[in-house]
Amino acid sequence: MRNLGLDLLRILAVFLVLGRHLRLPGEPSFLPTTWHRGGWIGVDLFFVLSGFLVSGLLFKEHLARGRVDIVRFLVRRGFKIYPSFWVLIAATIGVALWRGKTISGRVLAGELLFLQNYVGSLWGHTWSLAVEEHFYIGLALLFPVLLSVRNGRGLNAIPRLFLLVAAACLTMRLLTMGYVERYAHQRFLFPTHLRIDSLFFGVLLACLYHHRQLAERTRHVPAAVLVLAGVVLMAPPFAFSLSQHKWVSVLGVIPVYMGSGLLLLAAVRVERSSNRLLLGLGALGATSYPIYLWHMAVNYWGCELLDTVVGFHWFELYAVLYFAGSCAVGYTLSKAVEWPLLRLRDRLFPRAER
Repeated sequence: MRNLGLDLLRILAVFLVLGRHLRLPGEPSFLPTTWHRGGWIGVDLFFVLSGFLVSGLLFKEHLARGRVDIVRFLVRRGFKIYPSFWVLIAATIGVALWRGKTISGRVLAGELLFLQNYVGSLWGHTWSLAVEEHFYIGLALLFPVLLSVRNGRGLNAIPRLFLLVAAACLTMRLLTMGYVERYAHQRFLFPTHLRIDSLFFGVLLACLYHHRQLAERTRHVPAAVLVLAGVVLMAPPFAFSLSQHKWVSVLGVIPVYMGSGLLLLAAVRVERSSNRLLLGLGALGATSYPIYLWHMAVNYWGCELLDTVVGFHWFELYAVLYFAGSCAVGYTLSKAVEWPLLRLRDRLFPRAER
């Protein structure tokens, strides 16, 4: 059964990212400007959530069976990630050919090999898929090693490993800030070796949740306090832009992923609800991956169409169509592509912890 709170967290992350990629008008108002400035933290929220849930699958399998099937884990991840992504890439190639444009072989190879954050990409947001893919592979290599130590007691080393990963990432970010004079997303925000600590923080939370009774130990803390503390920690990027304040991408990501963790601990308590609005948002959250994949295509291709029909100066109309179109396209492709293949996956490779 899906957890409603986590689906709500997914749709929050999606909306943050959509706001980041808004095409602002000449004199934008406060809300879209602030949203655009700090919306990139939605990716970090995704990273923490992904680290928590994906590693949680392995923790639950180990608790249920005393071992983990890494091949099954990677195959199931592949069914989740690749088909929807391949559809986007195929559509991108098709549109480029229709328009008579050429696609760089290097960039296309970067997309297909999930090296977008190092060699370039067709879309400006798929770099995060590369970070996630590198994380899955790293997790698949790490877990068997930890489980081989004293009958699985190596998992107790995860808190220390997180500190090591966090210190290494911070050191490399500081070196980048020292050696790279001008800020660029490709140098400061995209590389896996600078961002993997956000995902590993999710692993730490999953370890504490499944092995150290984190939920019970924090039960006395009101959810409102967790949410408020999380929002405060995640607020600075909305006040300080990445391009003008390099420290935000160097030091600022730490409170962002910590705040994301607090939101996660609050959200996981919301297992279900009878509120129709929350249920609707949760249903959208369940399709967050296709929405995230396609929102830039909707933004780019849809914006061109809108500009041709009514002119781009209608910012409010554009913003509504951008958000609604991204959700509609993502939801439709989730039903058409993702869900059928996930049902096939569950028949061929059922969840091992069952």
